[in-house]
This record gives sequence, C-alpha cells and structure tokens, in this order.
Amino acid sequence: MGRKGWIILLTFITVSVIGGNLYKVHEKKVEEKNEIVQVKVEHSFVVELKKNVAGIKSIKFKQALYNSWINQYMMTIMLTYEKEPGSNEVNFDYYDKDKMKEISGLEGTGVNKGVTKGKVEVTYTNGKKTSI
Repeated sequence: MGRKGWIILLTFITVSVIGGNLYKVHEKKVEEKNEIVQVKVEHSFVVELKKNVAGIKSIKFKQALYNSWINQYMMTIMLTYEKEPGSNEVNFDYYDKDKMKEISGLEGTGVNKGVTKGKVEVTYTNGKKTSI
C-alpha cells in the first residue's frame, strides 16, 4: 500500500471515530430529553390522580409505557393510602395531550374516589423522589 492508501485509510478511521463519538453524544442528549418528558408526564399524571383519588400517601411508578399509535401512556403504579395498611398495584391508562388530561381505569380498581389534599410522596420510573 502506497502513501495515498495510508492517507485514505487514516482519514477513514479518523472520520469514523469522530462520527461515532458525535453519534454517542447525540444519543445521550435524546435519552436525557426523553427522560425529562417522561418525568413531566408522570408528574401531570400524579396531579390528575390527586384530583380523582382520596387519601393517597405515596405513589411509586413501576412502569410507564407510551403507545404512539393512540398517544396514550399505560402506567403501572404502587399506590399507598394514608389510612389503609399495605399498597395496591394498579394499572391506569393516561391521555395527556393539549390540555386534555384523562385517566381511565379508575373504575373497578377499588381506589378511593375523591380528592387528595395533602402532599404525596412520588417515586418516578427513573428512581428520583419528590413530594407533590
């Protein structure tokens, strides 16, 4: 291989390494953005749930899956009440689009209908904790 061959090979390797690093940085930014969106949706879900369920002490998100076909989230949470021992694992469907927030799945789950006025301890799917 002559001098031109080596130059072409080194140029190709350099471009590949730089391109790979740029791709990794881009993927990390996309992942961080998706995590922020996920936490925002989970937060608005908790706010809506507090408006519909009474006596919530804590909520721990086990799973929050997005269905892009119907623009809806399927949430699996551990719900703990203030006055009742133990916790329930409950599945909800949550629609959050253009100020139209709707929770389906409240019927038949045995949740206490009403409004939660106090603070609720929340553990998001990414492990972060907060009070709402």
